[in-house]
Amino acid sequence: MRMSKCSLLIFLVLASGCSRTEYKSYGGVEKLPVSLSRTVHFYLSPEFEEAPPKCVVVFQPYKTDNSDLSKSVEKSLIRHLSEKFSSVVGGKLRDHRAAYYSFDLKSSIDRLNFAKSIKCESFLEFQVIKPKHTYLLVWSEIKLGLEVRLFRQHDSVQLWRASHIVSRSDGGLSLSLFGFAVNAYEANVFSADAEIIESVSEDLVRRLMASLPSN
Repeated sequence: MRMSKCSLLIFLVLASGCSRTEYKSYGGVEKLPVSLSRTVHFYLSPEFEEAPPKCVVVFQPYKTDNSDLSKSVEKSLIRHLSEKFSSVVGGKLRDHRAAYYSFDLKSSIDRLNFAKSIKCESFLEFQVIKPKHTYLLVWSEIKLGLEVRLFRQHDSVQLWRASHIVSRSDGGLSLSLFGFAVNAYEANVFSADAEIIESVSEDLVRRLMASLPSN
């Protein structure tokens, strides 16, 4: 049976309630699920625990529909990775070095050779998944997912992998006209806030990084 807009709104508001983030480890490198609950799925290889890398290169996705969003996520990744590793190469520094040595970072082979040329033992690739903005007059939600993968440079062994989705919302349901107006205003302000996506991506990366041990 088709769900009415009112029923959908009630479901979404209730489903977005606060809960504690949980971490679920996987014993292999099979495809990690992307959960709608506050669960971070991750895999940490024995190779990482035996010999964690000192340096990591952060690469942009091969293809992206939203470069601004990817750049925002990358900034958060570099900031948090800098607390885990001795050296992190990403952003403009990576691009300048790659251009100087004439590496095409859209090529998987050139990515490996670039990491080798700057003596970085590992590289990280990420993919933004299921970005979504829902606006229903009195309630607004932003949902953003991310999958990150860390590889060893010399043999491409996967050292760490994690995925998660973060959602944030504002507004709500009210039986009074005053409450309706307040919720509509809050939802509109939330929906129009250009800084929300940066805050959401920061929360997303912070939760993912909690599954990665510090060196």
